Order: sequence, then C-alpha cells, then structure tokens
Amino acid sequence: MKLDTLHAQLDFTLNGLHWLLNEKVEGWNTTCCSAPLPARFTDSVKPFFRFMVPYSIQELSAGRYVVLNRGYKPLGIIGESYSTPTLDYSNYAVAGPEKLPDVTSVYAQHNDRFFFNDASSPWVNRQLLRAYMQRLESFVKALA
Repeated sequence: MKLDTLHAQLDFTLNGLHWLLNEKVEGWNTTCCSAPLPARFTDSVKPFFRFMVPYSIQELSAGRYVVLNRGYKPLGIIGESYSTPTLDYSNYAVAGPEKLPDVTSVYAQHNDRFFFNDASSPWVNRQLLRAYMQRLESFVKALA
C-alpha cells in the first residue's frame, strides 16, 4: 500500500483506529465516557498513540507536509524529540493541498495543524479518545 499523500496517511491511521476500537477490549464498553481506560488497554496502546497516530501536520513547503507523532518524529519513528537525533523531515514529506483545510476542532498554527495537546491526550479516557477520533475524521473529510 502506498501512503504517499497526506490524505492516504491520515485515512490509513483512522481506519486502524476504528479497527482497534471495534476489538473486544476488556472494560472498553462502559457508560461513563470520562472513566479512565482500562490499565491493560492503556499500557498497550499508549506507545501506539505516542508514535503511530498523528499529533500534528507540519508544512515543509507549499503542498508538502510531514505527519508527526507526539515525539515530533514522522509517524512510526520511535523516539522523543529530546532523546533521538533530529531527522530530515523532507525525507518523510508527502503531497497535500496548497493550504490545509480549516477544521474548527483542529488547532491551527500558520499552516500546521495539531490534533491534541497534553490536556487532551487520547489515551487518557474514552471521551478524549472519541474527541480525537472526531477531529481526525473531520480533518480527513475536509481533505477529500
């Protein structure tokens, strides 16, 4: 599968998250949205969220972007920004629109976008995870 466009990378991640959430995970189906996620779930998915799901999109040049994880590394690269060597983002650039769409729930800074912050980390509870999914879905739809 070729994930050489911004839309393809984000859509692939979104489909993976939908699959993950449709799995039968102990304690997931509860009526309290703000309840913490089960420890078993959190311990196994926190590294996944930190390194494999979009935290931000950074514009490198007009129509060229890199999708970054919470460690400010391209998706799938494990390491925190302070503990691993700086990478040349242009080696991970993908094609996208000249200007990224404005989606109300997605924080915009110049032509960069952020899907969550420390206060809204999707691995904390169900409500934040669902909100993250909605932001990502809205952004992917706006890209199409």
